[in-house]
Amino acid sequence: MNIAHEPTPHDVFLNVRKAYRLLHDYQCMVLDIIRYIRSQLNVSQYGVREEFRYSSWENNALDRSSWAWLPMYQGWIYFWKEFENNRWLFLSFLVISDTGFIDATQVNGEDMVSDFTPAEKSSTKFAFMIHPGWEPLHVFLNDKPKMKAFINGDRNLPDGFIGNCYDMSCLTSELGADKIVKEIRDLARKNGWPLDYRKRPTEQSQPGSNSADQRTAI
Repeated sequence: MNIAHEPTPHDVFLNVRKAYRLLHDYQCMVLDIIRYIRSQLNVSQYGVREEFRYSSWENNALDRSSWAWLPMYQGWIYFWKEFENNRWLFLSFLVISDTGFIDATQVNGEDMVSDFTPAEKSSTKFAFMIHPGWEPLHVFLNDKPKMKAFINGDRNLPDGFIGNCYDMSCLTSELGADKIVKEIRDLARKNGWPLDYRKRPTEQSQPGSNSADQRTAI
């Protein structure tokens, strides 16, 4: 057996350091996208959830999956606003950095990585949903067959939900993000949701406007 090409411990940990720095840059890009979209729409309050990280996870973190220690593998950032007495609007962004777990619908254990769909046949996705409540979203996100259909283009969402899913490559520029903002706004208006631009696009481009300076580079 030729072991000359087997990685040494030095090579392994070098690759680990490179991987962490790559993940930093990737997560920075995704956060910049979401911050930019947020700056364009009239929503502000937000929360963050991770698929494999549960509330108060720090009290039992050593008993959780390693994915819980790798934020943004699969998670969502949701914004909300009250528009009538006890009526709420939620805008959720789903970050699916690797569809391998969802694509492998027969795999139930998140640590059975060898049974995930191979990385070469998986995708990196970004999605948004506008919805009236929280619980149906949580149920939907944990239904792997429905999630698989959604990320593959099926818009058959829970009642009262609207949204769309994209390849993350569509969001590597401000122009791409602007298209998402417009679709969110147009779908919201079409369905009677009070979600609109924070400022009109014409106001954003006027001389002296601060909004152009506040845009985050993607």
